[in-house]
This record gives sequence, structure tokens and C-alpha cells, in this order.
Amino acid sequence: VSLGIVSSILLKQKQLAQQTLIDRFLTFQRILSPDFRFSTRLPLPQHIDKILIYAERKEAIKVTHNGMIELLERGEKTFFPFMRLLTNFFEGYWIVTSYLASQTFSRRDESSLIGDIRRYGKKMKILGKIHQMESISPDLLSNALTSLVEQEILKTEDSMRARGKRRLNRGKHFSGIHTLQETLEETLATAL
Repeated sequence: VSLGIVSSILLKQKQLAQQTLIDRFLTFQRILSPDFRFSTRLPLPQHIDKILIYAERKEAIKVTHNGMIELLERGEKTFFPFMRLLTNFFEGYWIVTSYLASQTFSRRDESSLIGDIRRYGKKMKILGKIHQMESISPDLLSNALTSLVEQEILKTEDSMRARGKRRLNRGKHFSGIHTLQETLEETLATAL
């Protein structure tokens, strides 16, 4: 998963500073945390270093003396398959953010919201905006909503938790939905 995220970032931006890579990695790690467990054996900079060493050995990147990472011609061929492993997750999260950014809602039961998002996703598939039907699986969409709750873009109303259902509302960082949507859209533009 980590290599897939690094691949997505490097394929989008052909040259960047190592700290920028780490910052962007953290963004995707936060987004995808409901779907994946990330290694905590090493501090993140060391974890990224191991991936970069692997990529250098594959002659996919060059790390300059001032810490800039440059994608080499061979890098696209090396990184593309790893990025594609995460495409359905990026598409699913994009569908959720795109749908929510286009709606005006105050409170919604999660199950009915997922149904509406799935219908929206099917339209996006017909329009060619997404390519994988796995992107609109109920579990993936539910995890995307959980990620948005963790980031306080959405919030869960406590009164419904006791009954085993989630009612979602706009969170205090809902305005960040557009930035997240754009980040996912740019990543998908590289992947497709």
C-alpha cells in the first residue's frame, strides 16, 4: 500500500522534495486509514527512505544531494502497476467526496446516503468518470464515509449510535471536502 501511495504521488509530480512526498503520503495515509493498516515499525521518514532506496535500485528515481526526488523514464513503467492497485479506492473516495460536494444536506442516515452515492457512482461509471465497479461497493463507500468522519469533514450524531445506525451530518471541516475531492481527482487523472 505504501509503495502504491508513493507511486501515485511520484507519477503525478515528476520532481519533488522528499518532505513534500512525506506530507502528501500522510494525506493519503489519513484518507485510506479505514481500508488499510499502515506499518508503524519505523518512523515515517525512514519508511519512505526504504521505498526510495528500492525505487533507486530499480532505476525508477534519482535522489539528488539536496533531497529532490526525480522520476526517471523507467519510473513510470515501474510505478504504474503499484498505483493501479489503489485505483478503485481512489475512485471510491472520489465518488463520495464528489457526491457530497455537490449536495446540500444536513442529516442523513448512512445506509440511505450510501444508496444515493452508489447510484451516483453508477452514473459516473456510465459517463466514463470511473472505471472499476469495485469503486462503488457498499463497504468501500462506508469506509470512505468513516474516513471523512475521522477528518471531521462529516460528523456522527450520537443519538443514532445507540441504535446501531449512523446518522451523518456536516462536520466542522466540511469545507475541506472540495480540496480532498480535487486531490483525488488529480490522482485519478494520473491513474487512468
